[in-house]
Amino acid sequence: MIHQVRLVNFKSHRDTTIDLGPLTVLVGANASGKSSMLQATFIGALLARGRSMDDSLTSSLLQTWKPWRRGTQEFELEFLGQEKDPDYEWTWRSVCSQEKEEFWKYPEVLKVDGTQVAAETRRPVTSRGGCFARISADQVRAQSPVSAPLEQQFTGRYLASRMAELKLADDPAVGTIQAKLRAMVPSFIALRTRFDGNEKNPGYELLFDFEGAPGLTADSVSDGTLLALAVLTLVFSPNPPSVVLFDDIESGLHPTAQLQLIQYLKDIAGDGSKIQIIAASHSPYILSAVDPKYVYVTAIKDGVSHVKPLSQHPLAAKRLQVLDAGEFWSSEDESWVLAP
Repeated sequence: MIHQVRLVNFKSHRDTTIDLGPLTVLVGANASGKSSMLQATFIGALLARGRSMDDSLTSSLLQTWKPWRRGTQEFELEFLGQEKDPDYEWTWRSVCSQEKEEFWKYPEVLKVDGTQVAAETRRPVTSRGGCFARISADQVRAQSPVSAPLEQQFTGRYLASRMAELKLADDPAVGTIQAKLRAMVPSFIALRTRFDGNEKNPGYELLFDFEGAPGLTADSVSDGTLLALAVLTLVFSPNPPSVVLFDDIESGLHPTAQLQLIQYLKDIAGDGSKIQIIAASHSPYILSAVDPKYVYVTAIKDGVSHVKPLSQHPLAAKRLQVLDAGEFWSSEDESWVLAP
């Protein structure tokens, strides 16, 4: 589990430190730094899995995201985590310098239980790595290739294949996913998969049974239902990632479904399953079940992101006695985040 992330000169973050819980939610205006924190934490999850800052995946992400602050030539990331079985703490600090457009340096320092570990003897410190989920309903609707690889950047592209594999294995996760989707979408009855044996493009598609409307293809199903299915499949499948990061997790969901979803995520993150969830949101309903100290509010001024936990609001102690985190956040503007 990653306990703390620090970003220095990372995109709009001049110097930001956040403490992470089993379930952490980032809220705030558009372009105020939420996605940047998800990106930095995803890098931390990759590092915790044993990757280095200059391997192909991590380096390609940095080249795509171009995370250094304008006017600077380097950024710094620092992570603090703790693992169990065996029990040990780890810290990772890396200063990433852009000397030329195509050349980067990634000096890294990894410590395990306070002792520095050389790069060549680095060992993975989480068992299942991380996953950055930016789910697209169009990707879920598309025919899924026969083989479903493990996605570290999850879009829903292979959802039908993944569900077909679970059904073929008679995995109990299928029943769990369907039951939870049924609670979120009351008219939903069951989910099936259908194989298209086209020689040029074989693959699977999803079929949905609803009350009075059996056998609907994904093209006839709402974006919200498809996105909910993708989230549930990601976290309730066997051996989910250790760290899952969601961008705009509530997209397309009715408020009642949002409340149900965040309760599911809270339950699975807190049940000892070793899954940690960090999400960006714009919805007060998503915040309703989250500990205010793990609700981070973002604001931006003069191009610099400012971040504070909701529990540090000057009126938090009083207002949170009668309001949940979502009600409190939505009743206040975000100017307090900019105060010294």
